[in-house]
Amino acid sequence: LQEQKNNLVKSGDKKIVLAIVDDTMPDPIGDDSIVVAGVEWSVINSVVIAPAGVAILYKVHVRR
Repeated sequence: LQEQKNNLVKSGDKKIVLAIVDDTMPDPIGDDSIVVAGVEWSVINSVVIAPAGVAILYKVHVRR
């Protein structure tokens, strides 16, 4: 995982790829959490993937 400066990757960190379902979906930010299979992950950083200027995915760096 290559993330922004000051957001060092630690052992156990994961990358989650979220599809953007509509334009009301909020950007995942540092105080958010994501629950996957009953496990809560804290958002460290997120990057929007927007080919041709159209946001389609978020790559989210998470930590337990």
